[in-house]
Formats: sequence, C-alpha cells, structure tokens
Amino acid sequence: MNTFRIVGIFSDSMYPTTTKKITGVLLSNGTRESINQVIISLDGVCQYYYIDPDFRKRYIESVHIDNFPSYVRSKNCTEFDTLLTLPIFYD
Repeated sequence: MNTFRIVGIFSDSMYPTTTKKITGVLLSNGTRESINQVIISLDGVCQYYYIDPDFRKRYIESVHIDNFPSYVRSKNCTEFDTLLTLPIFYD
C-alpha cells in the first residue's frame, strides 16, 4: 500500500470553510494531485495523511454521496476538519 503525506491544499476559495472546496493537494515530494486523483487513489490502494496542528498524523478518506461531487475529509472528524489548517494555495 502506498502512503503519501499532504503538506498543502489547493482551493478555488481563498478561505475554504469546508473540505468540499479542496481542488487538489500538494504532497511532500512536491507533486500536485487533483482531488479526483486523490479520490481514485484512496478508493484503490493508497493512503494519504497530514500532520495536524497538534503534531498528530491524521489520515483522510473519500466521501461519496449520491448526486453530489465526491470529496475528501479527515477520518473520524467530528468538528472542524484540521485538514483546512494546512497551507492553502488559491487556484
């Protein structure tokens, strides 16, 4: 299983308030992946994680809801998603 570290996110919103606004991710090796690439990889055999503000390793998951675009979020997230605390690059 391949595992990738996310170090930044891309969004079409300057200040996203939800992970549904994420359009892509920046990986620790400098590669940019679209959110569709990440979702396909997550649904396959890859894992993605990031380090949250408390220095904990947090994994992400893909979310699929009928009649809505798929998106990603942190696993076991119940409140504010700390994925949004990573550096944001405006698309």
